[in-house]
Amino acid sequence: MYTLIASVFGGRDWAENSDLLWSLEHIYGFVFAIYVVFTHMALLNLVTGIFIECSMNAAMQDKQMALQEQMMRQGLHRR
Repeated sequence: MYTLIASVFGGRDWAENSDLLWSLEHIYGFVFAIYVVFTHMALLNLVTGIFIECSMNAAMQDKQMALQEQMMRQGLHRR
């Protein structure tokens, strides 16, 4: 478990661990490589999703504030 976690989070070079598994049995090396790729993709998608959600919320708040400001200006000009 330590090796799996360290390989994904950069604590150890996953290629070294993969080479050891490939020398033992090719299927083990292949499964390990798939694990690393899948985990990295899942983490990247999670971080990207959080970033986009925060950006969308900020954009929505900016739009609402701009609309309120425009409405206030129009109200002041009509009086």
